[in-house]
Amino acid sequence: MHISEGSLLRSLEAHYELEEVKGLVPISAGRTSDARLLETAQGQQFVLRRLRSKHQATCEFEISHRTAANQISPYMLPGQNENGYIEVQGNIYNLQQYLKPDKVSVQDKLLQMGNAMGILHTELRYTTIQEQEDRFTLECSWNTATVSHNISDNLKTSLEQYVTSCLETQQRREGIIHADLGIWNVIFHSSSVYIIDFGEARTGDYHLDAAALLTSSISKAWTDQQAASSISDFKKGYEQSGVQLEQSLLLENMILWLVRGAAAVLAEYGETEQTTNYVNQMMADITKYKRLLG
Repeated sequence: MHISEGSLLRSLEAHYELEEVKGLVPISAGRTSDARLLETAQGQQFVLRRLRSKHQATCEFEISHRTAANQISPYMLPGQNENGYIEVQGNIYNLQQYLKPDKVSVQDKLLQMGNAMGILHTELRYTTIQEQEDRFTLECSWNTATVSHNISDNLKTSLEQYVTSCLETQQRREGIIHADLGIWNVIFHSSSVYIIDFGEARTGDYHLDAAALLTSSISKAWTDQQAASSISDFKKGYEQSGVQLEQSLLLENMILWLVRGAAAVLAEYGETEQTTNYVNQMMADITKYKRLLG
């Protein structure tokens, strides 16, 4: 249902007790939400996100409540009902602190990123949330890619061994994980590292979050020495929070994360020149990480 901007703004002003809201500016649209920048007449800035469901909203608010005090996630406004979201004509929204991203060298931030992730896992270790489903399981993505899109035998053969190996690996359920913790869900602001968008959070293996953040942060242009040093820095930062990353499990989950990504791309777009190149790069990345961590 279409909602006029004026009607939405009035609802937000009342629910969150905001002064006059000037307007909304689009920021981004992701897999779990779309975001707009909201600014009041007094210069306050917030991020308004439209979510999939109340389930997602409740989960995100609980995680924010647990982590915002540690400055590893943005503060989320509770609203009149103290539940962290507002429903307007069937659409679910939450409102959180806006953090203006700083321009940084990711390579210089791996230690700090590891520490932020370690704090996240430690803070959520004994937290209970309503379980969210894994919407991008490897099995489902691979079935869609091979059955619905009917990818070529050559491409299928090159990937099948990795897919089979990953599906045979039993994933550990250590605690609440972000489950989509790529560099795209990290903000560097005022010398701190913030983790955002918990729309996929569920129980899982902490190493999967580490795998996602490392594989999306390490540049293809970096030498093996630079990549190895960055992984080492990340692990040191993570272990400062009192939890450990096992190298064999980290490698296992890096392979899983990369294979999941390739299968998801093929399931979404089928076999094209671009997706074939993506798969080839993924296999080159796996070879590199085996060399560094194997």
